[in-house]
This record gives sequence, C-alpha cells and structure tokens, in this order.
Amino acid sequence: MAERREFAAVGIPKLRDEVQHLIDTRPAFDADPDQVRWFGTEVPREILSSGLRSLAARAAYVAVNEREIVIVTEGMGGWRAGYLILPSGSTRVPKFSRRIADGIYYVTSTSTIGG
Repeated sequence: MAERREFAAVGIPKLRDEVQHLIDTRPAFDADPDQVRWFGTEVPREILSSGLRSLAARAAYVAVNEREIVIVTEGMGGWRAGYLILPSGSTRVPKFSRRIADGIYYVTSTSTIGG
C-alpha cells in the first residue's frame, strides 16, 4: 500500500510519460559501455525528472532500456530487484512481477525484463 501511495503522490500518468521521454532520449547516453547495468543503461541522476528523482532517492541507480525503466532498489551479487515502470500506453505485464499500479511493477532479476 505504501508503495502505491508513493507512486500516486508523484502521479502515475505523469511518471509513465516521463518514462517514455527517457526511452526516447536514451541514445544520447546509451553509448557509454560503463553505464550498462543489469536492467539496462544507467540514467544519470541529473537528467531524471523531479518525480522520478524523488522516487529514486534511496535507489542504487535507475536503468532504462528500449521498453521501460527500472528503479533498482536492492542487489547483492547477481541478484537485483526494483520498480519497473512502463511508458504510457504499454500494457505489457512482466512475468514473475508484483503489480503496484497500472504500468508499475516490483520485479527481480528473475523477472522477464525487456522480454
């Protein structure tokens, strides 16, 4: 419940629009191989919108790929988990995920990310 309130406070439709913007602008910072992470390419914090930045304040990093972003909150070794946010209009449901709200899921590295 608390998760849902945090996302709702920022505005779920607004967040999903901001995710689409990050996906669209990803090529600008995607070329740096040092930024490639488990779920995608790490997004420099300074380019995150204020809503995403507030949600990611305690996160390890935010990653973007061609279909979604993941706010990575936990990880040791090869295991990773976080909040996957799909862009507006996407209805994909990641396998082995827990739904928080429309287009927002809690996922782990065993979830089908990008697939």
